Amino acid sequence: MEIEDVRNYDDLCKKVRDCYEEYDPDYETYLWIGSNGHGINGAPYHIRDILADHDLIDSKLSGLLFALRFA
Repeated sequence: MEIEDVRNYDDLCKKVRDCYEEYDPDYETYLWIGSNGHGINGAPYHIRDILADHDLIDSKLSGLLFALRFA
């Protein structure tokens, strides 16, 4: 994900919020699972590990949004 064309602090906060709200760990995990039910393209072998990675991204986006709002 990328955040481009940030004009000011409020714009940055809005774009980070949009990224957070649009991020779906389950869908992102699905993208990295092959037809054999395991990770592809360098993703971890086990689905739970792929999901854990995407849950962590979701959590980090939430933390960033919180930090920006209350900075």
